[in-house]
Amino acid sequence: MSSDPESHGIRREVGPLRAGIEGNEEGNEAVETQEGQDEALRELLNATRSIAVVGIKSGESDDAFRVPHYLQSNGYRIIPVNPRYAGKKVLGETCYASLKDIPDKVDLVDVFRRSEDVMPIAEDAIAISNDSIYGLAASIWTADVNKAHRFARDIEAGVVWINCFDHGDMTSIWGGYKQSGFGRDKCLESLLYHTQTKSVWLHIGDE
Repeated sequence: MSSDPESHGIRREVGPLRAGIEGNEEGNEAVETQEGQDEALRELLNATRSIAVVGIKSGESDDAFRVPHYLQSNGYRIIPVNPRYAGKKVLGETCYASLKDIPDKVDLVDVFRRSEDVMPIAEDAIAISNDSIYGLAASIWTADVNKAHRFARDIEAGVVWINCFDHGDMTSIWGGYKQSGFGRDKCLESLLYHTQTKSVWLHIGDE
C-alpha cells in the first residue's frame, strides 16, 4: 500500500497538517519541518484502511474525484459521502448523505468542502469517534487554536495532542477514558488511586 504524500496533491488535501516539532539551539522555541509533516502523514496513512471522503465528486477532472481515486488505487477503501449522490455508486462504493449514515468503521475523514462548512462535519466525526468503549488518546490538527480547544474538550480521550502526536513527559498526566485503563499515572491522582481513605475518631474526653 503506497502512502507517498507528494503524489496527486495529497499533502494539500489533508489540510493544515502540522508536525515535526523540533527545538532550536536554545531549546525554547518550536519550529515545524516539512520532513516532519511528511513523516506524520505517512504514519497516518499507513495506519489507515478506510477513508470517508466528504464532498466527493463523480467528475474525473475534479480533485474531489482524482484524489480518492488515487487513494483507492493504492489499496484504501473509499467511502463516498455526498448528499447529491446518496444511495448511488461512486468508485464502486455506496455513497452516503452524511458521516452519521455510514454503517462501517471509518479510519480517516477527508473533506472537500468550503472552510465554513467543515465544523458540522468535524462535529459528526467527533461523535463517531466518541461512540466507542475506548478513549485513550486523540490527536487534533488545525491552525485555529479556538477550534483546537473546543475539539479537545469534546473528544472523550484521556490525552489529546494538538498539532503533534505521541508527545509526552514524565510530569504529564497519562490515562484513558472508559475502558482504556483505570485511574491516572504520573500525577497526584495516581497516588490517590492506590490510597484507601479511612476515618478514625479518637475520644479523649472524660465521657
